[in-house]
Amino acid sequence: MPKNALCKKQEKPAAITTVEVAEMMEVRHSDILQKLEGTNKTDGTVKTKGIIPVLSERNFPLADYFIESTYIDAQGKPRKCYDCTRLGCDFLANKFTGEKGIIFTAKYVKRFNEMEQVVHSLDINKALAEFKGQIMGLVDEQLGIAIKQVERKCSEYYKPSCADKSSISHYIKKRLGIAKADEEYELVKERVLIRLGARKWEDIDIETLRNSMDIIDESIRILKMERPYEQTSLFEKKGA
Repeated sequence: MPKNALCKKQEKPAAITTVEVAEMMEVRHSDILQKLEGTNKTDGTVKTKGIIPVLSERNFPLADYFIESTYIDAQGKPRKCYDCTRLGCDFLANKFTGEKGIIFTAKYVKRFNEMEQVVHSLDINKALAEFKGQIMGLVDEQLGIAIKQVERKCSEYYKPSCADKSSISHYIKKRLGIAKADEEYELVKERVLIRLGARKWEDIDIETLRNSMDIIDESIRILKMERPYEQTSLFEKKGA
């Protein structure tokens, strides 16, 4: 890029400015513009027809060759310039014969090769960024699975131990007035598990189970209310 000129380039296609072209050829920028636009006589008639008018008259897509733009000069003022594609540079190289044309060709070919390498490098970096994103996605997925596994393992430590289950079982039997598990015990247990949304004691964390004594007491109280009254016959013989 020239030291004192900054051209507002379009991203596509790859191009260099006519300001750069002038520096490569060691000519005035106005000379390049005359080659592109042509020159007029004092009466306004065409003196020399430029490259751009010829391409336009023959309906060639001008953007494939030259794209009108501006640059900021050393005084900070906007000035007219053109972005030259590789095809556009080929045109200008043919217009300048001899040593200038040869030197310019060598310089612009090198310049475009450098730009292609930059684009290639950007493509590689983009591909690497996408690959990194995919890898991070997989890592996050696997990490999520691992965390769930750890949580599942840790949750096992919060399940009721054998001592806890034995204590609950003993409490129910004592309240029912029985020595070992029977049908009433199973009914109480089933009602408690249903209320807690579980199928077995192991499905309930110990904290919830310990805070569910009111549910156990309620289930026992309901069961006792549903017990049939036991009546003793007045005519029952002793020892019968």
